[in-house]
Amino acid sequence: MIIAEAQSDQDVAEALERYRLERLAALIDVVGWAQTCGELHESVAPEALADTIMAAAWLRLLTGRLATDPHRLARDVLSGWIVEKQ
Repeated sequence: MIIAEAQSDQDVAEALERYRLERLAALIDVVGWAQTCGELHESVAPEALADTIMAAAWLRLLTGRLATDPHRLARDVLSGWIVEKQ
């Protein structure tokens, strides 16, 4: 309902965008931390990966698919960006 309301109410749209940007900034920090720890390839752009993760989560929310295995979702989204430990 919030998404629908944001499409017709500028104040709601701005509030939703502020919330999205706050959550995105926090996720960018997590991605950067994972890079620092050597868990993600250095070539990963933290902003792009965070945006991709958030998009996958929002898609599941908007399509009513919240009952998903978070570890599987993470593996699916991060496949190819994770540094495999030897």
